[in-house]
Amino acid sequence: MVRFLFLTVLVVLSSALTSCGGLRDSTVLEGRILLWHAWQGSEAETLNNLIDKFHDIYPGITVISSSYAPEDLEHEFRDKSSQGLGPDLLIGEQMWIPELADELLIQPMDETNIDPERYLSSALTTLRYQGKLYGLPLSVQTWGLYYNKRLVKTEPPHTLDALLEQAEGGVKVAINTNFADAFWGIQAFGGQLMDENGRVVLNQGGFTNWLDWLVEAQNAPNIIMSSDGEMLETLFRDGEVAYYVGRSTKLHDFQEAFGEDTIGVAPLPSGPTDLAGPFLEAEPLLLSSASSPVQTKRALLLIEFLTNIEQQRKLAQQTGRIPANPQVRIDRRVSPAVAGFVEQSKSVAPLLLIPQTFDAIAMGQDAYVQTLEGMLTSVEAANRLTEHVNSKFGYESLPASLLATACPIGGYIEIWHSW
Repeated sequence: MVRFLFLTVLVVLSSALTSCGGLRDSTVLEGRILLWHAWQGSEAETLNNLIDKFHDIYPGITVISSSYAPEDLEHEFRDKSSQGLGPDLLIGEQMWIPELADELLIQPMDETNIDPERYLSSALTTLRYQGKLYGLPLSVQTWGLYYNKRLVKTEPPHTLDALLEQAEGGVKVAINTNFADAFWGIQAFGGQLMDENGRVVLNQGGFTNWLDWLVEAQNAPNIIMSSDGEMLETLFRDGEVAYYVGRSTKLHDFQEAFGEDTIGVAPLPSGPTDLAGPFLEAEPLLLSSASSPVQTKRALLLIEFLTNIEQQRKLAQQTGRIPANPQVRIDRRVSPAVAGFVEQSKSVAPLLLIPQTFDAIAMGQDAYVQTLEGMLTSVEAANRLTEHVNSKFGYESLPASLLATACPIGGYIEIWHSW
């Protein structure tokens, strides 16, 4: 269903236009912006309220906001934009960028006069494709440790060992073993997906030790592992598990289902080597290539407004989104769950829009399944995945290493000195 929000057009110049070149032109301040998105229910109401505030500041601009079903939005945008129609501004998904950019349906934004200090640098990194910046982040998305406060009576675990201890004490934990959903544990053991040259380095120890931990943990009491994310989410919704490793995009739904006082969010447990490091994605504001230069400037005004400190704070408080503006401070007393995700977002791995990322995610699922089912050792799985991706893209894999290992070593060391 498409909803339209029409804002009355008046003409008032604003002295606030300072950051986007040429935006003082009266032709920019008189006209319309077509905005498409897939926000529904109370989230759409929040967005419409922000647009009302935008109209108060720029009464000469009409914003026509259209809400599409999430499964239809990308297709509708591609269909209309290819005909020179469609919106000026699209609230889309990061993973749409490569195809939309290849089809010349969205504009690169490197030449726009944006203030990079307004956005998390890690978020901007996720929106770069083939050396160009496509879109600006409205919010960021990552993973965290959800918990049901009715079932958890102690402080959430800060480490993987503490997580196992709570499970042994009777608290049930749900862990998704899809590659992207389980990626957070690789950094906890000192690993990473790629080096600075784009070469996959999953065979350097961190991934291997994370797989070993999962193999051990799957046999522990009250640990439920599965690649069926919907099943795990249902268990959490039904109160069958107390902890659930999930995406930040689920927060608003959980809060509406349980109530804000019931749902808690903590950073993911750290490992023996480092903090957990889940992927970071961005919710992008994308500029259509079909828009005229004047329409693009108007759309940039709306982007500037939606990403300022006050609007970002409102989005966090009312929709559970993680601010993309690093200057926003979230009061833990007011929005404790969002604050938990904000804390986690400081230790993340930006999901890069390069072929190696997509291939590793697609093939990485086999590494988890085959290791957890005993078909491969963790070393074999890590080596196979690393070699597969690197050979496909012309990289020479580094020799396999377990230097990132954090396995306990027994014994003692005798030191002589003259103190």
